[in-house]
Amino acid sequence: MTGGVLALGLAIVLSGAGAIGAGAASDHAPGSPTDLRVDEAVAPLWVTATPTFGWIPVDTDRDEIQTAYEVVVASAPTTDPNASTVLADTGRVSSSAESSVAVAHLRLKPDHRYWWTVRTWDRAGTRGAFAKPQPFDTALGDGDWHADWIRRPEPPSNPREDYFLLRDTFTVGGSAIVRARAYLSAAQQYELYVNGTRVGGGPSYSYPDEQYYTSTDIAPYLKPGLNAIGMIVHNLGPGQGRPAEPPGAIAHLTIDHRDGFRQTFTTSGRWRVHEGPWLPATARNDEGDYVENIDARLLPPSWATASFDDSTWEHALVVGAHPVAPWTHLIAQRTQIVEKPVKPVSFRRLANGAYVADFGSVIAATPQISLHAGIAGRALTLLQGYLLDPGGAVSTTKGTQETDMHDSYVERAGPQTLRPFGYLGFRYVELTNPGEILHASDVVAYARHAGMPGDDASTFTSSSPILNRIWELARHSALYGSQEQFVDTPTRERGQFGQDSSNTSSVTQVAFAERNLTWQALRDFARSQKRYWPDGRVNAVYPNGDGKRDIPDLTENYPIWVMRYYDITGDRSELATLYPVIRNVASYVARAISPAAGLVTNLPGGGGDYNGGIVDWPIQERFGYDMTTVARTTESIIAIEMFRELRDAARALHRPAREIDAYATRATALTKAVNTRLRRPDGVYIDGLHQNGTQSTHASQQANAYALAAGIVPASDRETVVAHVEQLGMATGPDIAAVLLQGLHASGNDDALVKLISNPKIPGWAQILSRGATFTWESWDARDVYGDSESHAWGSTVLPALTTDVLGVSVTKPGASEVTVAPPTLSTVTSARGRLATERGPVAVAWKRIDATHFKLDLTVPDNVVAHITVPAHATSDVFENGSTVLASLASGRVQDGTLRFTVGSGQYSLDIRPRPIADDVLHASGASNVGRWLAFVVGALVLLFLAAAFVAFARRRRAAA
Repeated sequence: MTGGVLALGLAIVLSGAGAIGAGAASDHAPGSPTDLRVDEAVAPLWVTATPTFGWIPVDTDRDEIQTAYEVVVASAPTTDPNASTVLADTGRVSSSAESSVAVAHLRLKPDHRYWWTVRTWDRAGTRGAFAKPQPFDTALGDGDWHADWIRRPEPPSNPREDYFLLRDTFTVGGSAIVRARAYLSAAQQYELYVNGTRVGGGPSYSYPDEQYYTSTDIAPYLKPGLNAIGMIVHNLGPGQGRPAEPPGAIAHLTIDHRDGFRQTFTTSGRWRVHEGPWLPATARNDEGDYVENIDARLLPPSWATASFDDSTWEHALVVGAHPVAPWTHLIAQRTQIVEKPVKPVSFRRLANGAYVADFGSVIAATPQISLHAGIAGRALTLLQGYLLDPGGAVSTTKGTQETDMHDSYVERAGPQTLRPFGYLGFRYVELTNPGEILHASDVVAYARHAGMPGDDASTFTSSSPILNRIWELARHSALYGSQEQFVDTPTRERGQFGQDSSNTSSVTQVAFAERNLTWQALRDFARSQKRYWPDGRVNAVYPNGDGKRDIPDLTENYPIWVMRYYDITGDRSELATLYPVIRNVASYVARAISPAAGLVTNLPGGGGDYNGGIVDWPIQERFGYDMTTVARTTESIIAIEMFRELRDAARALHRPAREIDAYATRATALTKAVNTRLRRPDGVYIDGLHQNGTQSTHASQQANAYALAAGIVPASDRETVVAHVEQLGMATGPDIAAVLLQGLHASGNDDALVKLISNPKIPGWAQILSRGATFTWESWDARDVYGDSESHAWGSTVLPALTTDVLGVSVTKPGASEVTVAPPTLSTVTSARGRLATERGPVAVAWKRIDATHFKLDLTVPDNVVAHITVPAHATSDVFENGSTVLASLASGRVQDGTLRFTVGSGQYSLDIRPRPIADDVLHASGASNVGRWLAFVVGALVLLFLAAAFVAFARRRRAAA
């Protein structure tokens, strides 16, 4: 009997050796970590404070986790923790953390290059090899510049804006250059030239007492001997997305040589300055931008080269050494603009001699045209646009966003390049008759956007062509809505608005693994509270020319945005930094809760069309929402989610229990009040309460979508609310359409969600695609509404929905230590394939529904990640891998309503799921599906009987011996 029990137990153990989720038969040492990042960037040049480190562990074994790490920081590349160049070594730290890792007692000098590496230990405690050391550079603190702020000594001849040129020469030593950095800032923006080559530009718009600066690698552009540096500085004055500040510029260049010699060159009174060749021009629109009117005769072609004679230029006026008012604080910018040349897909000459280039889609870009036979004084007009008139010319009446999109140019003699300073969003470029033959190769658009960690970090394709087009539309739009800061639109309002920024950020973090533009935006809006809002609000747009401006429900959404960043990154340190700001927001909202109604009532702020809250935008996209209500349903439901997020933030930061409970209590009380006061008898939500306490008679899609998304709809009424939402079609604007998608998904209606997204006959993404959109729009009818934008990235939020609801993968624990993979059951989509970039590496998913009884799922789970899987199955024995039924691996799986839920660790999985017919469920569930459990029970019982018998026999022998 004993031998039989042992044999049976051994057979069961061996049957699980190759099972899903089972540990590897033998352990392999971890490989060298990859994707080494400092402050969420690879080899950054701008590290100033104590940096954080991140990496991706590598291990070939399944179910692997990182149990420890060791980070080494040194002044030279090394993988030896005992090397003399090592500045800090964490030693073995028991932790699964692989991002936002701080190194204690690390002291770094400004303006230096450092190197770092990391190794990890796996589940079995086996140590891996160090990664190849990677560099990072520290930048400058306020006391490290040793440079002057300078500007033109004379006021500009253009009263509206100031363009001026700065230059200086310097001699570079003969020893090889090993590192060369340029730290620059300007009020408000600059272009940098080194030895005549345009190198870059910046910075992001900011207030002068919190001015951004950029760090640029200039080593490739330098040469031994005499060199030249040049800057074009543009001060546009106050406007949308930029505050007023006086013109000025500052530069600090450091050149390190192989022989150890360091050279430093900074702005001073020896620099030369000259007014730029931009003449006074008319306004583009009412947002503070101006047409560019360039006279090339005033710009010597070699002005930025070392050979240029600048003796007739003025010496720069020195404002003072940094820090000096108004520039009292400089902040290293974590992102920079990247440009890529885009060639026209078509180029043709019109009957009037003008040329029109089509770049295939709307992009944010600066056009550049090579002219070969310029005639001094000949005037040209450059026109950018979104649409063509019937004759093929770029339209000046359609798709203009109330913006004059032309620039003027006066030629100088000979070959030259026509290139404006600024950028716009456009698809087409028209050049009036240049008096010479041009070819497509003479025209290029330098498309620009914030640098992203990976342009294709996440991917998506499915059996639905329209969903694939919508994904690409959203991806493209979010990319070009990301400039020095998130922008409203690259054409009309190039300002950082809260709603636009939050929406675009939700997409860039998913699509491109972007982190630092979001980090910057969150900190910008946090600073707005300190600057303007002692009552806890944040600005609606920041920075901005009109200073103090808020929209109440945008303030409510700010903590939700903060927590979304935390959920994606797991960066508890940054959450702690922003926690006082979101706590102030919560206090502002709490004060507006009416004691009588228990609802958010007359939330202070806004004005005009935004008074008390924006709800949806533009106005026509409110679809009749009752704006006469003082206790708006949307604001109370946003507040519920906001208080929940504060609860989770407080919990993550280990705040006192009473603080956590207070936020939870707020959310619970508001939920009860909303469900008591803001619903019709049939359970459908109305738009709010009027001043006299009566209910609005209007039941908007917005109110009900928010309720579904927040999960506050009682189960008994969910079907009614969903039916109400579905019958309205698309009755939310692009700015909050994501809430509608979240609501449908949260209520288990992914099929309705896909049909809504895909329907070209109703407002939505499919419809604007059918009308030729290549960029998401400000409103579903933007082409028909004068002034509405056809380049508004806030409508790109469909992309995360496609990732979660069609591809079926989402992050479910901060920092992606846990993910969920749940391919949906859809009537119109039979397969999907793609990957989701997470903080711990990409999760790759490919699913295919072959027929009603056959489903396939291929899955790659990164190391140190746990995946919770949901597949259609009636029993664990319906799941096969490599042709074998998998049992032991799914022992903890749970079957309910035709789905199997189970958990796996890291590794690659290729699953074949063949659910048995529903009629077999009872037999299957009670028999074969539970073979593993029955065998375990029998084995356990036999073992107990054996042990009991052995104990009795032993006792008898003891008594007999006694």
